[in-house]
Amino acid sequence: MMVDSGNATKKIRRTGVFSRGYAVAEVDSFLRAAQVAYRSDEDVDPRDVLNVTFSSSLNGYQPATVDKLVDELHRRFLHRKRKAVIASQGSEAWLNSVYEEASTLYPRLLRPHGERFAPAKKWGYRTSDVDAFMDHIAAYFNGDERLTSLQVRRRAFPAARGEKAYQEAVVDVFLDRVFSVLVAVEQR
Repeated sequence: MMVDSGNATKKIRRTGVFSRGYAVAEVDSFLRAAQVAYRSDEDVDPRDVLNVTFSSSLNGYQPATVDKLVDELHRRFLHRKRKAVIASQGSEAWLNSVYEEASTLYPRLLRPHGERFAPAKKWGYRTSDVDAFMDHIAAYFNGDERLTSLQVRRRAFPAARGEKAYQEAVVDVFLDRVFSVLVAVEQR
């Protein structure tokens, strides 16, 4: 079942008049466009869904709720794409495309601790915690540990400053890619 943008936005709570959240008009517009694209079988790159950003505004939508909706939309578009590729080219073609995407992630995981991402200019994610999670991701790709897309999405890192921190945006982009790969192979 596709997210109904009309019903979905009625269920998204606001942050309150003195708190910031995602801009309501932008979220509503995105959800309407996603619904139209999904219903029309429009070819949508799931990464475009995952990479959507919204401005912040006072009394906006609560980000956590919107982020869950975006993750669900990403998952639905990715599963639809998987179904189409398997129908037209076979399951091996789908697995090869996922493997190709996963293999582009691996070189960063092989970098030494403290050198996997750009250092933060001021505040960022604590390097040791990010490196430990990158080790976990590498172990998953090696078949040594279990990992789910939800674990990747929910992962939070403590803040640190200067040399002891990675830039948040770079880490987040990488984890979005890991999330996408895991969603692509998870059964639902």
